[in-house]
Amino acid sequence: MSKEEFLAYVNRGKAQKPKHPENLRMPYVSSKKPLAASVDWRSNAVSEVKDQGQCGSCWSFSTTGAIEGQLALQRGRLTSLSEQNLIDCSSSYGNAGCDGGWMDSAFSYIHDYGIMSESAYPYEAQGDYCRFDSSQSVTTLSGYYDLPSGGENSLADAVGQAGPVAVAIDATDELQFYSGGLFYDQTCNQSDLNHGVLVVGYGSDNGHWGSNAVSEVKDQGQCGSCWSFSTTGAIEGQLALQRGRLTSLSEQNLIDCSSSYGNAGCDGGWMDSAFSYIPDYGIMSEFAYPYEAQGDYCRFDSSQFVTTLSGYYDLPSGGENSLADAVGQAGPVAVAIDAPDELQFYSGGLFYDQTCNQSDLNHGVFVVGYGSDNGQDYWILKNSWGFGWGESGYWRQVRNYGNNCGIATAASYPAL
Repeated sequence: MSKEEFLAYVNRGKAQKPKHPENLRMPYVSSKKPLAASVDWRSNAVSEVKDQGQCGSCWSFSTTGAIEGQLALQRGRLTSLSEQNLIDCSSSYGNAGCDGGWMDSAFSYIHDYGIMSESAYPYEAQGDYCRFDSSQSVTTLSGYYDLPSGGENSLADAVGQAGPVAVAIDATDELQFYSGGLFYDQTCNQSDLNHGVLVVGYGSDNGHWGSNAVSEVKDQGQCGSCWSFSTTGAIEGQLALQRGRLTSLSEQNLIDCSSSYGNAGCDGGWMDSAFSYIPDYGIMSEFAYPYEAQGDYCRFDSSQFVTTLSGYYDLPSGGENSLADAVGQAGPVAVAIDAPDELQFYSGGLFYDQTCNQSDLNHGVFVVGYGSDNGQDYWILKNSWGFGWGESGYWRQVRNYGNNCGIATAASYPAL
């Protein structure tokens, strides 16, 4: 759709907000509990994704979604409710069917009459006469809570403590092209709202540099060169963030040329040793010095080096907070871990191994971000075992859980 067509479409869901009986509107009182790091009700309190079609009935979907969440959480049953019921029957409460409406108006209607299920009163994407059958009502409401206008902390508290929350937003033209990631539009309005949706959770993916400062997933093969991939990954991140260019750097350059700095090619090495080599010589690109998965003579060409370093930063050993601060503020960080046998079988989720060691480290990787999932903190790491391993070459390791596998024992990042 063109911008004009899209805005005409979403603005069908926009209606003049009517006044509602004060006895139904309950004052929201904060739980005063600390906010959880993340909340996601999709697995147990949210029905299947629906499609409003060309009807401006977004408000009805927002309404049913919020009630479905309460039914699931308070009564243990997830029932898909009828948007068509609201479109056809709540006009006397200030709604206008396919020409817009408000969730509060729908809540007021349901308080007085109830609402039927989606299966009993299916969606038609157009207005029709009211066919409500009180004998098939799934639930009524005792009222509804209006949250403080503009209070995102109150919204987070309500989502975390109560469940999914109906909200109205200004849906800008850019939203129709959204395909993933974090959405932000500086042109949208805080008060001219045209679209009703449902907040089902929140979370954070703090300092995840994967989209703009991390090259493609690589594969070290049968060569014990993980340390070189950890090194190049950290430098690639700094180049991207500080100089605006993401260049894949040569691990083979380090394997072949840094033995005098204490590295042993395919038989192991350390990121700090590689960080010491590069200030003296520089490092070439992956394209100019491609990976071979075995040691060879040094073919470094100073006329083709991409960058040198001014030095490197070693983080406090064992300090996960320091590691998080560095990842969030500086970019990807090289780390050494104890990779237990179980890691080879990792295929997704949060990884934790109580048998791994905090000091006997055997594998170099790098941290590209961190986040939380249902209250469990985690690190996001890029491995060098190919795209087919783990979560497309990455994995998530438990964070703030006793420096599991020594993730913060030997962490460092380069200074350009």
